[in-house]
Amino acid sequence: MTVLSFIMPAYNVEQTIEKSVQSVLNQNICDFELIIVNDGSKDNTANICEELAKSNTKIRIIHQENAGPSAARNAGLNQAQGDYIAFMDSDDYTKKDMYQLLIKQLEENQADIAVCNVIRINSDGSLNTLNSLNKITTSKDEMLKFYFKYNGIEFYVWNKVYRASIFKTVRFPEGVLYEDVMLSYDALKQANKLIVTDEASYFYKANSESIVNSSFNPKQYDNVLQRKILVEKIKVEYPAVVELAVDKLLDGYLSTGYKIASSIKDECTKEYIKLLRSDIVKDQKMIFQNKVSSKAKLAALFLLKINLPLYCYLYKKVLKK
Repeated sequence: MTVLSFIMPAYNVEQTIEKSVQSVLNQNICDFELIIVNDGSKDNTANICEELAKSNTKIRIIHQENAGPSAARNAGLNQAQGDYIAFMDSDDYTKKDMYQLLIKQLEENQADIAVCNVIRINSDGSLNTLNSLNKITTSKDEMLKFYFKYNGIEFYVWNKVYRASIFKTVRFPEGVLYEDVMLSYDALKQANKLIVTDEASYFYKANSESIVNSSFNPKQYDNVLQRKILVEKIKVEYPAVVELAVDKLLDGYLSTGYKIASSIKDECTKEYIKLLRSDIVKDQKMIFQNKVSSKAKLAALFLLKINLPLYCYLYKKVLKK
């Protein structure tokens, strides 16, 4: 039995995939497989993957029609043979001992999910280590609090190693963006013990592609919709942390509002401005009664409702977009 299965979706990443694959091959573990799912790439990604597979028997390639990262990861999960599962994006890389350390922690503590901290690679090449902590917990409420409160933990899948049994009944929702949110939640529900380390080992490349002067992609609105689904589930299943979920929804409104405001003013943008404001009205009582959210974020949401150009200007100014 293979110890660890890496699953790497790949779509039009001819410039970065070799570095990401080499990062996996350089890991301080011997017994692993790397499943690369070529998701209908239109550049030279497929050929690069095939050449990489010829040079190392640990690499397996799955080719499929373009169906998005969720479907690609699910295809990898369906073929995975490891005791543990890890996801890696095809433009990221890791420290060479990351998976050795996380698997050791899983085994020594009989945990189901192990998490490391993240180093964000900014568009200018600078690095930022995110926030995390060192902790072991068996409390679902506490697990969720960590995911909500620490951006070095978060609802990502790629800074974690999972016991494979987690995925007997769990798969990514297909056809949506921000698919990590509900997958992470569903996986956490299956876990009896979570272990978190502040050791920063995963290098995540922030998306530097400008959204200014481009059309708004309707799929980006999934950033709001997936968080709304999460809030509704947590209301029923883990009500003690619902305020943190509502605060996460607020973040989704603010970031999506900026993307809409930065897009060209075509019919699609107008439609989603209207939808965004309509959804904010539906949720505003819940959001403004939330004791967790900062006054600054609540003021930003109010501004988003009434003055989109000013909101966009201040969002860029404050966050240095």
